Amino acid sequence: MRRPGQLLLLTGALMAGLVYSLFASRPALYDVSYLLLLALLVAWTWRGWRAAVPPTLAAPALAFGGAYALAALASTAPARSLRDAAIVAGYGLLFMLAGNLLARGLSRAVLFRAVTMAALVVAGVAAGAWLLDGAPLTGYRLRLETNNSVALYNLLLFPALTAGQAVPLVVAPAVFLTWFAGSRGGLVANLTGLFALVGILPLLRRYWPVLLAGLVAMGALLLLYMNGLAHGGRSELWGVGWEMFSARPWLGQGPGTYQAAFMAAYPDWAKYNHAHNAVLNLLAETGVLGLGAAFWLAVASGRALWRQVQAGDPWAVGALAGAVALAAQSLVDVPTTRGYVVVALLVVVRLGLQLPSPEAAGAPGETEHRASWRWLPAPHVESGDGAGSIATSGVENL
Repeated sequence: MRRPGQLLLLTGALMAGLVYSLFASRPALYDVSYLLLLALLVAWTWRGWRAAVPPTLAAPALAFGGAYALAALASTAPARSLRDAAIVAGYGLLFMLAGNLLARGLSRAVLFRAVTMAALVVAGVAAGAWLLDGAPLTGYRLRLETNNSVALYNLLLFPALTAGQAVPLVVAPAVFLTWFAGSRGGLVANLTGLFALVGILPLLRRYWPVLLAGLVAMGALLLLYMNGLAHGGRSELWGVGWEMFSARPWLGQGPGTYQAAFMAAYPDWAKYNHAHNAVLNLLAETGVLGLGAAFWLAVASGRALWRQVQAGDPWAVGALAGAVALAAQSLVDVPTTRGYVVVALLVVVRLGLQLPSPEAAGAPGETEHRASWRWLPAPHVESGDGAGSIATSGVENL
């Protein structure tokens, strides 16, 4: 799979990323077309279930999808919730498509570069959508889109650094958005990801006092930030989310219902579409069942990535650091309400979970970057009957 596969990949990434760029004005027909397109691409590139979904993630992924669909069926606004459930199903198909393409021989470097280019286009389209929609250039609207863009580039930054791929295309916008665009949540997320990266790298673990001091300082910054948020509108946002959860604790009010609830409580405020805390947002919209399934999926993904990190995979290091950064930002925001953030998260995690196949092992961007990543531990070489074999800490069972 060379040129045709690369073109197919870029087209699929762009289509999937654009699905939520016009969040409030997307017609239902677009949802159906999006799902059919991804289903056809998955069928066309099919390489088996093990390629599409790592076995260790199959059960938690099905549990989350089932809990989300159940919450949508029991929703107080079924039409809106079922549309969100369809989009989540599309994200699952996208994850399977990425696995199929990698199993067919597409190198991880090519996949990452394609998604990076898609991110540049999607971020521009998402920002332009506000202008074309006639939205006024208020500070709030600009900061809202900046927060999501920071989340996007935090996800791409760490794999770019660890695997040495598309670094200029990622680092420049990531640094600008994080440090100069005024997103405090994005700044905390960026620092959290950097400290996670430092904690993972064995060469830098000797500097644990510096890491500890940095974490304490970051914790103080986060407390100050949270205190400022509580007096700047977040308390009202969180209050509505908690009331939604209290009224229906098991399945929540239904996916995508937060905005209507908030507008009913504060009709004169801006139209916030999430609770600005991912945990509370899941509780409000999908209840205890949805949050429990999401937690199971997150833990299973983190454990799988950690096994790859122990095997010396630079892509897994970057994916894990990026996921930690997104988790930190999700304490004060919900960037995953934007499709392009979810697309980046799924692809980056899939890159980190992928074992180099015989076809991809010799592709540009695979072996040379794996060998040149000096801070990763060398894979353990077993002795005795297994001399010369690489112990992969069980990652072959993913």
